[in-house]
Amino acid sequence: MQFSIPFLLSIITFFPILGAVVTFLVPGETEKKTIAFGTTLIVFLLSLGLWFGWEDGQAGMQFVEDTVWLRELNVHYHVGVDGISLFLVLLTTLTMPIAVYFSNQFVKDQIGPYLALMLLLETAMIGVFVALDLVLFFVFFEFSLIPMYFLIGRWGSGNRVYAATKFFLYTFAGSALC
Repeated sequence: MQFSIPFLLSIITFFPILGAVVTFLVPGETEKKTIAFGTTLIVFLLSLGLWFGWEDGQAGMQFVEDTVWLRELNVHYHVGVDGISLFLVLLTTLTMPIAVYFSNQFVKDQIGPYLALMLLLETAMIGVFVALDLVLFFVFFEFSLIPMYFLIGRWGSGNRVYAATKFFLYTFAGSALC
């Protein structure tokens, strides 16, 4: 029997957005760092539920959630994990606390927006790995461009604005044409 928390994938996917909002709104640099790190740690611990609830030998997707999103276009909010995406989600949720922890040592100005963007990026990355509907995948993929653009453009080095614009335009145009 599969270990099951209702909507576990949705909780793992969208919990960082809640953390991003709280991180952005709370006053105090230390509090922002603590909330962002805590959020990524909670998401990692929740993602371990996927690992412990995984049923070996079962073919197909597990932890599947399927809800009609846009009935007229037959678009569903359809998420799930298989043997490959399980490890991609676990890897993403493992590296995010590490990235947030160490970035706190190097990012010195506007830490709140930086951490909020990192949390939004985590949602986008997890969403890409769990999406089973092509439109949902496209939405998560394109959504990942927004925090990346601002992270590169504000906290990048060298010719960062040029790099951010080029990254966004090439990635957006390339994915839009497909």
